Amino acid sequence: MDFKGIYPKVDPTAFIAENAMVIGDDDIDLICKGFFFGGLLGAKLATKLSNIVLERIFGVALHLILLKMIFTR
Repeated sequence: MDFKGIYPKVDPTAFIAENAMVIGDDDIDLICKGFFFGGLLGAKLATKLSNIVLERIFGVALHLILLKMIFTR
């Protein structure tokens, strides 16, 4: 579906659910690669950290999300 005359770039071999709506200037290939490699890198990093450090990182992330939810619409 176009958005302001721009169509998304989707690889012809990509699997996208039939009811998914892809709108605008999205590069699905780049988004998928980011999720995949980000997950691999995050998993490798998380296994090297102690439980205490992971709990603190998670707590800080939750507080940042909380502040964003409070101060933005």
